[in-house]
Amino acid sequence: MPWPTSAEPELAGTDRLRAGESLTDRYQIRRLLGSGGMADVYEAWDGELEEAIAIKVLHPGIAGQEGMIERFKKEIKLARKVVHPNVCRTYDFGSSEELKFVTMELLAGSTLDELTRGKEPLDLDVKIGMFREILSGLEAAHQLGIIHRDLKPQNVMVTPDGHPVIMDFGIARELHTTEVTTTTSDLIGTPAYMAPERLLGNQADHRTDIYSLGVVLYELATGKRPFSGITVFDMAQNQLSVDPPNPTAIEPNVPGWLEQMILRMLAKSPEDRFQNVGEVLAYLPQSDRIKTVLLVDDDSTMVKIVGVHLNQAGFSVVTARDGAEGIQILLAKEPDLLCLDFKMPQMDGFQVADYLKRQGVKVPIFMLTAIQDPQYKKQAARLGIEQFFTKPLDIEGFVEAVTRRLASL
Repeated sequence: MPWPTSAEPELAGTDRLRAGESLTDRYQIRRLLGSGGMADVYEAWDGELEEAIAIKVLHPGIAGQEGMIERFKKEIKLARKVVHPNVCRTYDFGSSEELKFVTMELLAGSTLDELTRGKEPLDLDVKIGMFREILSGLEAAHQLGIIHRDLKPQNVMVTPDGHPVIMDFGIARELHTTEVTTTTSDLIGTPAYMAPERLLGNQADHRTDIYSLGVVLYELATGKRPFSGITVFDMAQNQLSVDPPNPTAIEPNVPGWLEQMILRMLAKSPEDRFQNVGEVLAYLPQSDRIKTVLLVDDDSTMVKIVGVHLNQAGFSVVTARDGAEGIQILLAKEPDLLCLDFKMPQMDGFQVADYLKRQGVKVPIFMLTAIQDPQYKKQAARLGIEQFFTKPLDIEGFVEAVTRRLASL
């Protein structure tokens, strides 16, 4: 069967396989997709089924290690069991002369790592939606008794339509195995995402994957990893003995429920984490989208208090110091609810509400003020302000009102 041709075949690698080379007369190499410590991954054409696939070719030094091929075959058998839209399919094991390889589903898109470090930042609600899908794929593996052991953003491909797919179950292991070892081969993985029990050489289980996903979620929420180190040893020591900084200390707009969820996933002891992926999924809000409250107030103390309570209630909070700045942010970010102080420099709350009404901007508006005058409430109602809260603020009643209003949207 003839191979599909292109105008100028791209070199797959300098001292590796090249574009146009074939394996077992069935697979033609197209290009190198990536390289790691154990293998090179290529895009290839399956001439038998007439479709593009990915091929992972083990480095000869790895393939030549005693027992490695048998272990590799065993773990391919495990990976083949997982069939889920959010998990990359593993097809078969093959060999061609001295080369040993595995064929896999070819995925288009960018890795989660590339996507989150790109020029256009993703909204947090988009990241949470992706995380939910990752959890769904991982749960499917865990239900079959399979753990991943190397979850990280580089091992998640995000397709062009925004769906994440977990890759590289090549070092997966059955949960019921009794093997405990501290050998180098058992510590395959990335220290920055590795649970303490794995670093200590103890048995890994499904809670080990939950820890790794906690690191991933921390990075998605804050833009930083919870642990760092100059050397691998430093990184491992921090994972074992240092508590991660609270996510809100790095990114104040992280909702309180999300911070609590991340820190529980990152507990040093497996017993203190979520005990299975189902518990993590149940902890997530029913809606993928996190509602946003724009809080406009020149009182920094009030902003901090209200912002903390709204975060803890599960909302993202954006703040502005006066009415003019608030309008700029509102027009750019389109919050779900606007909370306005009355007296502010440049533009007071009524002026902001009047401007939005004249511009036809429809957003629910709550007003906060220390002035207790029935005339102000009447004026607020004329401007479309839905609720009027006086200071000192009943914070619990205010948050409850915000929660009810946003639940109605």
